[in-house]
Amino acid sequence: MRYLMVVPVRAYALGGGRAAMESAFCAHLRELLERLGPTFDRMTVAAVGMPAADYEAARAHLGELDPERDGIRVEVLHDGDLSTPGFVRAWPAIQRHLEALVQSHDLVHAGPSHDLRRPIEIASLALAVKAGRPTISVTDIDLRSDAEMNRRLGRWSLKSYLLCRFLYDPIRDLEHRWIARRCSLVLFKSEAQRTDYGEGRRNVRLFQDVAFQAQHLIAPAQLDAKIAALRDRARPLDTVYFGRLVAYKGVDRCIEAVAAARAKGRDVRLTVIGSGDEEARLRDKARGLEDGVRFCGAVPYGDRLFAEVRPRHLMLAAPLSNDTPRSTWDAMASGVPVLAYGTDYYRDLEASTKVVETVPWPSTEALTDRLVHYADHREELAERMRAAVAVARQNTSEAWLQRRVAWTRALLA
Repeated sequence: MRYLMVVPVRAYALGGGRAAMESAFCAHLRELLERLGPTFDRMTVAAVGMPAADYEAARAHLGELDPERDGIRVEVLHDGDLSTPGFVRAWPAIQRHLEALVQSHDLVHAGPSHDLRRPIEIASLALAVKAGRPTISVTDIDLRSDAEMNRRLGRWSLKSYLLCRFLYDPIRDLEHRWIARRCSLVLFKSEAQRTDYGEGRRNVRLFQDVAFQAQHLIAPAQLDAKIAALRDRARPLDTVYFGRLVAYKGVDRCIEAVAAARAKGRDVRLTVIGSGDEEARLRDKARGLEDGVRFCGAVPYGDRLFAEVRPRHLMLAAPLSNDTPRSTWDAMASGVPVLAYGTDYYRDLEASTKVVETVPWPSTEALTDRLVHYADHREELAERMRAAVAVARQNTSEAWLQRRVAWTRALLA
C-alpha cells in the first residue's frame, strides 16, 4: 500500500524523486515507513520547493531521501519562492497534481492549512475524504493566541491583528472543526486543542511527534558525571539553545538573560547551536560576551548533535510565538531540563512532566532570575536532570511511533 503525506516542509528536488530536506525529518520518515511495513511499502511526501540559495546555505546539515534506497519519493508541489499571485495562477495545476496523488495512494496524511493563501494541506484532506480514502490530520502548533501575542510585542500592525483575529482565526477554527468530524484520525500536540475540538471523539488524540530514539538517551554513568560537575560551584552553569536562528525563536532574549545573570556575578554560559537568518544579528548582539556566549553553527541531527547537547545543564527557550520544537524532547533525552517562556506548549509540558519550568512570557527579567537561582541552587537542577531522563525514556520516538502505527492500522482494519 502507498502512504501520502502532504506537508508545508521545504524540499530541494535532486531529480528522480530524490530530495534534500531537514535531517531529523528524513530520519523520522524512514522510521515511520519501516514501522508501517509490511502494510505500507511506499511513501510519497508532497512538499514545497526549497530555493536554491537556501539549499546551498544549508546543504551541509540536510538529509536526503531516495525512493530506491528509502522507499520514499518526494514530489515538489510548487516553488518555495512563488509569490501569492503566482500561486493563484498555479493553483489549478497544483490541485490536479494533488488529486492525482490522492487517487494513486491508499491513505492521506496532512493537516489544516495555517497559510490560508496556500491551502494545500486542507485541500488534500478534502480530496481524500471525497475519494473515500482513510485520512490522518496532524496539527503541530496551537496558534490561537498568536494574534494577541504579536500585537502585544508590537510586531503586528492594528490591521494585521484585526485580520488575523476576526478573519483568519475563525477560518482556521472551522478547518479544525471540519477535520475533527470528517478525518479518520486527528492528532494534536496541544491538550487544549484536543479538548476543544475532540472532546468525546475517539478519532481525536494527543500526540508528541518526538525525533530522538532510545539509543540517544544519555548513559547513566555520563549523567552521574554531569551531575557531579554541576555540583562543583567553581564550574559555570552551562546552558544551551539549539534550533533555527530565526526571529520568533527569541534567541536574543536568551543572550540578554545570560548577560544579565553574568552582570549579577554568576558564571552562566550559553552555547547556541544552529543557523538561520538571525545568526549575524545574534553574533553582533553577543559581541563582548565571548566568554559567556559561544556559537557553534548548525549540527546534523544524530550522534553529533547529542554529543554537543549532553554536557549542558539547562536548555533555554524564549519563543515569541507559540511553538512545539522537537529540541525540547531531545534536551530531556540528554538529561537537560528546560527553562522556557510560558507559551501554551511549554505550560502543557510543565504540568505533565514537571521537568519544564516556565516563566512569564515574554519577560527577560524572569529568565534572568531563574538563571541566578539555578546558579545558586544546583541540587534542584540535578534533580530535574534525573527527572528529565525518566520522562524521555517513556516518550521515545519508538514508543510514540508504536502508538501511531497501531492507530493507523486500526483505520485500515
